[in-house]
Order: sequence, then structure tokens, then C-alpha cells
Amino acid sequence: MKLETYLAQAAVKQKDFAEEIGDGPHNINRYCRGHRIPKPPVMRKIYAATGGLVDANSFYDLPSLTPTGSAAVASAVGSDPSEGENAALSKASCCRPSVDDSDEPEGKSNDQKS
Repeated sequence: MKLETYLAQAAVKQKDFAEEIGDGPHNINRYCRGHRIPKPPVMRKIYAATGGLVDANSFYDLPSLTPTGSAAVASAVGSDPSEGENAALSKASCCRPSVDDSDEPEGKSNDQKS
């Protein structure tokens, strides 16, 4: 979801959002208009403040993995979403790649150790 869309649906002024994340209102305006992309530390603050609804993909016109719409915004700003929306929210954030922390090189299984 675009930052501008989130702020409009959540009825949050750019100035207030800027104060919440510790950035200048002029920067928030530039992010909303697509004239600037936030640096990683600011992006993390935006992501956290919007409950994950505005992510880095939102600034690069890539599809977002988080659900969009007013129900998702309501969820992020404190309203209780319905049970179906909870399922959609959990599906969007549940899957992360597994990490294999074995010291074995690829293609060598435990059975083949010498």
C-alpha cells in the first residue's frame, strides 16, 4: 500500500505521521508524491508505524505481500478485524525461508560423512 493511501485511509496528517516516526513533514510529503524513497532506517519506522501495510515495495511500485484495503488499515490503526481478515493477515506474515545451519557443503548428506 502506498504511504499516501495509508495516511488517507487512516485519517492521519502527514505532519502527525512525521512526528510519530521522527522525520520532517517535508520528507513525508516527498515520500507520498514519489519524489524520494526513504532510507532503510526511516523505512523501518514507516513499516512499524503502519503495522506493515506500507513496506519497501510500496515505494518501488512492486506488489506488496501485505493485504490492502480499509479493513487492513483499520486493523493497523486499532480496530478489530473480522476472523477472515485475521487469517489473511497471518498468511501474509507467516512464511519465511528456512535456514540450514549445518556446516556441510551442499549436496553432501549426513550419511556420506567420512
